[in-house]
Amino acid sequence: MSDLTTTPTRRTYRTRDLLTLSLPMMASFLLEMLIGLTDAAFLGRTTEEALGAAAISGVLFLTVLMIGIGYSTGLQAAMARANGEGLDGEVGRLFRSGVVTLLFFAVIGVLFCAFAGPSVFQLWLDNPIVARDASDYLFWRGMGLPIAFLCAALRAYFVATLRPNVLTISAVAMVGANMLLNYVLIFGWGPIPAMGISGAAIASAVAEVAALAFFLREVRRTPKARRTIWGGTDAPADWGWDARTQKVLFVLGRWVMLQEAVAFAAWFAFFLAIEHLGAAELALSNVLRQIGGFLFLFIHALGATAGTVSANLLGEHREGEISGVVRRGFLLSVGLTGLTVIAFSVAPRAVISIFTDLPEVVNAELGPYWMLLLSFVPGVPGMYLNFVLASVGRTKAAATVSGCSVVTYVAYIAWLTTEASTLTQYWFSDTVYYTTAGIVATVFYLRSPWRRKG
Repeated sequence: MSDLTTTPTRRTYRTRDLLTLSLPMMASFLLEMLIGLTDAAFLGRTTEEALGAAAISGVLFLTVLMIGIGYSTGLQAAMARANGEGLDGEVGRLFRSGVVTLLFFAVIGVLFCAFAGPSVFQLWLDNPIVARDASDYLFWRGMGLPIAFLCAALRAYFVATLRPNVLTISAVAMVGANMLLNYVLIFGWGPIPAMGISGAAIASAVAEVAALAFFLREVRRTPKARRTIWGGTDAPADWGWDARTQKVLFVLGRWVMLQEAVAFAAWFAFFLAIEHLGAAELALSNVLRQIGGFLFLFIHALGATAGTVSANLLGEHREGEISGVVRRGFLLSVGLTGLTVIAFSVAPRAVISIFTDLPEVVNAELGPYWMLLLSFVPGVPGMYLNFVLASVGRTKAAATVSGCSVVTYVAYIAWLTTEASTLTQYWFSDTVYYTTAGIVATVFYLRSPWRRKG
């Protein structure tokens, strides 16, 4: 018997159904996260400078990447609603127009990573070794942006059409390639010289190719996906610029693009401030970023799942069911994140040692670690609701949530830079961010039009 309860025309979404839909997305996010996790774990066996440089350069890369990811979130919301209405042709037209725009963004991103990014590092970083390593990492990661943006569009399509399981296998291929290439390129093997941090960036960029290959294979072998994306033999798909469709996508996506870019730019400012404390503090912060990302995947997957299901319900004119879906997804998010935080509290140094064997990092004071775990108390409700708002198509509201949170976050960091502040005080900034997000997101959610019918 299927895990999903269905009728001839309607699908219902109970708690276990939401979990069933979100598990492939969680697995996909986890596997994709292993790109950063494996980079950190391998570089954590080299030097503090390399581990720290990967953090600060990785965040600047993500700032660029999130422009495309934010746009694809709007694309996903539009395709999900069209899918709920049964308009396969509209789904395909949205997808193709989105790909054209994403490739344009990718070209701009490549140029930024190659030329502008290194200048930022030289200007703002105190440690010249960290600045050099960060520049090398950003250059090679940037070369993979066109492939990464194509993957983002295909992920959006499969999530919007309620086939998130496809993401899992693609992520397995990507992570497997990344782990193998990380070992070979960072430390060297046979005739291949050790490339250090550049090797980590190249491995991550090339690994995206494995994911893209799987997505394209899945499109080819699935008649509906092939027909929707490529068109039929009698009516080939049009990949030209579609101004009408672009207007729809930008209305949905521009706010998420702004939201994600601003959020990661603020995080970049955070790591710039940490770099001034020293290489060991920056290296530890990279490890904490990876741990926090793992905890965040439950919130992201369940929020995106609840939002995507809600977008489909809107397309089916079943607004009255949305509040129940969001509530059940939230309880799952609280439970899964809470259990993981408790598990990570048992042996903190053992968790840190997964990523590095550098004594200065493993034996560092644990205050920042506890601050990271504390931040998820306000982080679960705040970010869950924000992902719901973005995935259901209320992207302007989600961007406003992020904007308000960034203002308080940056103000707190700016205040810390005027004092003799510790790393623990800097990591309390996540709690400041999530608390603000929770307050603003709750206001927007309670004012959502479907609440009147819930």
